[in-house]
Amino acid sequence: MIADLHAHPSMKTYFGWARLARRQTAGPGFNPLGLRTSYGSLVAGGVDLLGSAVYVPEQQLKGDCIVFPLIGLFSSHLRKALQRPPDEVAVEMLRHVEQQVSQVNAGNPPPARPMTVVRSLAELRAALAAGHLAVVHTIEGAHVLDRKIENVRRFRELGVAILTLAHFYDYGVAPPVDGIPNDFFLRKLGCFRWSKDLSLGLPLFGAEVVEAMFEQGIVVDLTHATPRARGDVLALPNPRRRPIVMSHVGVQALMDHPINPTDDEIRRLAGTGGVIGVIFYSHWLVSKHPRKPDVLANVVATVDHLVRVGGEESVAFGSDFDGMTDPPDGLKEPARWPALLAALDQAGYSPTSIERFTGGNALRVLEAGWS
Repeated sequence: MIADLHAHPSMKTYFGWARLARRQTAGPGFNPLGLRTSYGSLVAGGVDLLGSAVYVPEQQLKGDCIVFPLIGLFSSHLRKALQRPPDEVAVEMLRHVEQQVSQVNAGNPPPARPMTVVRSLAELRAALAAGHLAVVHTIEGAHVLDRKIENVRRFRELGVAILTLAHFYDYGVAPPVDGIPNDFFLRKLGCFRWSKDLSLGLPLFGAEVVEAMFEQGIVVDLTHATPRARGDVLALPNPRRRPIVMSHVGVQALMDHPINPTDDEIRRLAGTGGVIGVIFYSHWLVSKHPRKPDVLANVVATVDHLVRVGGEESVAFGSDFDGMTDPPDGLKEPARWPALLAALDQAGYSPTSIERFTGGNALRVLEAGWS
């Protein structure tokens, strides 16, 4: 089983002109228009479970990065998203994902392997048993709650399985780290020049959100949150023993940046039954300059470290495909998953271990956290 806990097809289909049913050639570099996570590429790579991450652009982007308002001149969805309440936009985007999946299944001829949006564990089990490609709703950034605690239940009822507490800006749930690489092209245009305060921890409302997620059954994702906020979440009472994850990161031991978990955090996350989803973006995986160009080696090195520190149960994958990332050619789209499986095999991992890494651990997290 292959599970990708975090990818962004809706970034290209909702805000752009791509279509899930239409496969595109995945070229080099960051491409704001090209879709990597198309149905054809997912099927070619053998993906069984896709965590389809909805990201609602934060309204602070209007003043922080002139590029977004300019793109909004051509994308009515982006223009409206920068003006409307984020919870309304998130609901619309979740429905958009479901419409895209319906279009795939309505193809002529129909696909040999249908896609299924699953909104519960029972639906997930049924889809996997039938050999379907299961699409699981996730959300990146708790700003979509619009500071309404009742929205936790609302999104759970809509089928959301994982919610990332933080993203680019602080909206009173979890303060963020700087999540944009220094050499990313938008920085060169004057964007994302804010300063981050890593001393900030989880505010009271953030604790209330986490407690509601534990109660409702949405998996807490600590990616993008400050180290102190991550520690505060891990220290909260967790009476239902919900797993806590970081869905798309590297590790600090190999790339010393506060977005990545320390060894102590890896152990604490593993202690909750959670996982670290290894991102397919070398910038966050290795700090050696010039960076080693073979992304497969970087991914495998990160897996090696997680296994040494957190055990085999701590390893999962969150590609961040179609987000603001630049996956190297070795793993530039889902169709390249077989190359990663081969690299893990060549690194000496058994088929049982690889099965844990590529899908078993992610499924276990959903079984325990999304209920």
